[in-house]
Amino acid sequence: MKIAGGAGSVAGVLLLISFFLKASALKSSSSDADKVLRVAHKHASDLYVVAVLEGVSIILTIIALTYLWRAARHRADVARVIPVLLLVGGLAVGILNFISELAVISAASDFVKNPIPHPDLSAITDPHKYRAAVEDLAPKKHAENVVRDHFPTGAQLALYLVNLLWGAGLALTSLAAMRTGLLSRFLGVLGMIVGVLYAVPLLGGGGGLLQFIWYVAIGLVISGVWPGGRGPAWDEGRPVRWPSAAEKRLAMDGGGGHPATANGVPSDDADEPSPRAQRRKRKKRRPYRR
Repeated sequence: MKIAGGAGSVAGVLLLISFFLKASALKSSSSDADKVLRVAHKHASDLYVVAVLEGVSIILTIIALTYLWRAARHRADVARVIPVLLLVGGLAVGILNFISELAVISAASDFVKNPIPHPDLSAITDPHKYRAAVEDLAPKKHAENVVRDHFPTGAQLALYLVNLLWGAGLALTSLAAMRTGLLSRFLGVLGMIVGVLYAVPLLGGGGGLLQFIWYVAIGLVISGVWPGGRGPAWDEGRPVRWPSAAEKRLAMDGGGGHPATANGVPSDDADEPSPRAQRRKRKKRRPYRR
């Protein structure tokens, strides 16, 4: 348990470090590919570190989420495909991300060290082909072609596909843990959001800061050091809904029994009225007098 919890928290920290390190290494006043490649060439060593940190973070996340799935499986019947999505999708994402980082480094080196070629275009008679050839000689277009040569379109599509698998694994694991009471509703919904952000390329391909928060939170919950304590499902070994903050306050005031189970059925003690409710019942409205 402690190993899995520590893996989740460390994965979040490594992800945050790699995020800021990559943003600093690729920082440029322009989003043009040629300017980005020149900046990347100057900070190639930082990008190597980013590639390693991202890979290690993925492996640690797989360890933490697989443990969370096994804990949910022990308490209820959850999908068996989830660990497959986590393992296959996670490892594939880690490998392809590592390759893409190396491709950027290699493309930046080739772009900076090799000057833009200037072929003879006089033999081109078609005006459209001539215009396309001239555009290819522009620094921005040439940089895009160099990146495409090092990380082709097929590899980019494969990365989108494995991101879909990995995102589905994140979302389903979070949903299963929330339904069995191993995660609060907030953490469960947050995990599903991170999974969707990974699965849909148009949304950025990753949760960014949300992903860091969720990874660290998962590690704290698994380790048993979550502020305020974790849900009773962890100790009871059965699906028990994680109580809300209001229910915890009511229990501290002496008015709460055991929380309802994860499927919504209240526990045996839930039928007993609280002392506060009994006091309210004893209060009677005084008759109105003229």
